[in-house]
Amino acid sequence: MAKVEWGYQGRVVKYTPDQIRKMEQFIRIRRASKPVELIKFVKELKEFSQEETVNELPQPLKQKITEEILLKLRSSNTSSNSTQQREAVESWRKEKLEEARKLITEQTIENSTLSSEDAGILVKALETDWAVLAEEIGVWIPAEIFNREHDDKPEDADEFDGEVLPGRPLPPECNAELHTDYGGAAVRWGLTHHKQSAADCCQACLDHVKRAQPGGRKCNIWVYCPSETGCHSPDIYEHKYMECWLKYAETPKLNFKTYYPQSYRNSHPTAPLIVPWPSIVTPTPRSVALSAVAAFLLHRSSTFRRSQKLKPLQMSSSSGSIGETYYDVLSLREDASYDEIRASYRSALLNFHPDKLQAMCQKSHPDDVVGERYFKVQKAWEVLGSSMSRAAYDRELQAAKGDAMGAESIGLEDMAVEDKGEVVELFYQCRCGDYFFIDSVELEEMGYPMLRIGSKISLRTFDALPASIVLPCGSCSLKVRLLIDSGSCASIDC
Repeated sequence: MAKVEWGYQGRVVKYTPDQIRKMEQFIRIRRASKPVELIKFVKELKEFSQEETVNELPQPLKQKITEEILLKLRSSNTSSNSTQQREAVESWRKEKLEEARKLITEQTIENSTLSSEDAGILVKALETDWAVLAEEIGVWIPAEIFNREHDDKPEDADEFDGEVLPGRPLPPECNAELHTDYGGAAVRWGLTHHKQSAADCCQACLDHVKRAQPGGRKCNIWVYCPSETGCHSPDIYEHKYMECWLKYAETPKLNFKTYYPQSYRNSHPTAPLIVPWPSIVTPTPRSVALSAVAAFLLHRSSTFRRSQKLKPLQMSSSSGSIGETYYDVLSLREDASYDEIRASYRSALLNFHPDKLQAMCQKSHPDDVVGERYFKVQKAWEVLGSSMSRAAYDRELQAAKGDAMGAESIGLEDMAVEDKGEVVELFYQCRCGDYFFIDSVELEEMGYPMLRIGSKISLRTFDALPASIVLPCGSCSLKVRLLIDSGSCASIDC
């Protein structure tokens, strides 16, 4: 005979099939004898009794209860917390219930507004039928829900901690910043420059520095696309897996970090939430020279950091007005739309692409102004292609227009010159004791390469008319206008 075992807390009870059959029969009998109709009738009677109790309350009494509850909520100052609101209403109910009970037992209560008849009905309504009464007078307080997100990470941990780039490990000098995009002038186009890993891309940047010609742009930024589905960028190109961009920037500018802003995604619907590129600003001999410049200025002025926010602005010396702006580089009006800027940038980029200009450069001087045009086009797009940087540039442009007319004019021969190896620095002392400053790299970026013959330097100009650059003081609001004339020169302080 088959048996069924049932265990609980180590004890085992064995049942025979006959015993199990009898238990099932008892369960059916018990269910069949359950007074379903009686239970249903009692439930309906209870609900009817509750409604009758509530209906017995006079309308003025209901109105009075509502006003007292509202007054209790206002005096408790609990408008923003549903838990406190519920506690305040419950406190009122208990106080009112105690008052009504005392009236029923004929106890005297000062300032009570209840009659003995109303007190009897109110006790039942507040004690057993409170939910029905609350619904009748419109008292409903939503439950307060707390959603707690489970997160095992420490508070100071980065969201992307532990994320590893595919490919071979990065060497120490290539400690990439994940989900970061730095801007700069391209010295090697990633569209045709693919590398197997971010480490290989970084190594390509370091190798470019070693092979760069004297005075040429040396890679100090690399940006890599590690995503097999490609990487987003605001330019006109489709950026694919393993693209390795080598860039140069005198002062590296962070385009995006971790997330693309919502304002940017609104204007670029295809932009993802997270920046896909890893990149880094690599240490180069040029950065060492910049550190020397910073140390020199810091020694001369305690307000050196302020001066870094003030940039030289190129002018036309004949008219005293602003010279070639980024709008001029792209042949645009200052009120041009984003689509117009994008179209003009694309056209200019195709016209001045290095591959297209290679044959032209072989037939002309390697430092020809046409070759420099390509980098100006890229810089113009970096500034005007972003709504935030464009707004800042427009403000700077308008301020410079107002400053230009009042600036004192000086020549190259008026400036002190110091040779720092890879960079030549020009200084002119202000009345406040600080200095107006510019260096050879900034001048070259503006299209005025520095020429050196022995201990003499001069600036090369490509325009028929001389130009000028407005230099801000490192401390005060004064500015001077440096006249750029190929006929002027200065001596280097060795």
